[in-house]
Amino acid sequence: MKQEEDGRGHPMIHTPYSYSPQFEGVSQSAATLEDTEKINKDVSFCCIVHIPDGFVYVPNGTLKISYNVSQLSVVKETCQKTIVVDHCGPVDVTLNLLKVVGSIPYMVSAKVQGECGQQYGNTTKSDNRIDLSYMSHISVNCVLKLSVESLPEYHIEEQNVAISNFQVTHVQEQGSNFLRFTGTVGFQNVPHS
Repeated sequence: MKQEEDGRGHPMIHTPYSYSPQFEGVSQSAATLEDTEKINKDVSFCCIVHIPDGFVYVPNGTLKISYNVSQLSVVKETCQKTIVVDHCGPVDVTLNLLKVVGSIPYMVSAKVQGECGQQYGNTTKSDNRIDLSYMSHISVNCVLKLSVESLPEYHIEEQNVAISNFQVTHVQEQGSNFLRFTGTVGFQNVPHS
């Protein structure tokens, strides 16, 4: 506990978990506004794949991504934060954090074309285009929500994860050809209360 004056010469005592009810809304707003830069619902990713010699990138071909969210977890944490409230001074509040942590395994592919090729299945036909694939994982450690109030329940499901800005860029460097896949994983439908 620490004792201070309220600006009018009256002693005030603040404990880490209590503050004057008349400033409760102000504290919440200040805590939410000051720490919004810690909230991050998006994770960018990038990978580079070498195009084998004798193959060329097909820019109008199909671009694909497949991923799995089963290795993600929702975590609730708390931390102490001192905020300054007008006419009250510093107040210690407990911030509740809603986080998503873990890893997203993924595979990406884009069309490349060779000189010759065949497609097998029900019928055999000439086809010299094929998907060039790459697999890796995206590390995730995102704060989705900060609040001085209790946190809502949140579950990682397919509809709560979205891939945006997914694209491939052909890169030529030192006589070699590469494909650079980039995109953003976003967590959505985070409850407000």
